[in-house]
Amino acid sequence: MLNYNNEAHNLVQRQNRKDIQVREQQFFDYMLKGAPPAQWIKHGLPATDKGRDWGFEAASAE
Repeated sequence: MLNYNNEAHNLVQRQNRKDIQVREQQFFDYMLKGAPPAQWIKHGLPATDKGRDWGFEAASAE
C-alpha cells in the first residue's frame, strides 16, 4: 500500500506523482521482468522515514 499524506485518490503534488511513477516502474520491473527488488519492495518503508529515505536503491542480497 502506498500512502501519501494530504493527498486524495488522485495525486496532485508533483513530488508524489514522480514518486509513484518510480515505484510503479520498479514494482513491474521486479514482478514481470525479474529485476532485483528495490529496498522498499523487499523491506518496506517505515512512516518515520518518509521523505528522508526513499528506498529506491536495489536491496542487498541476504
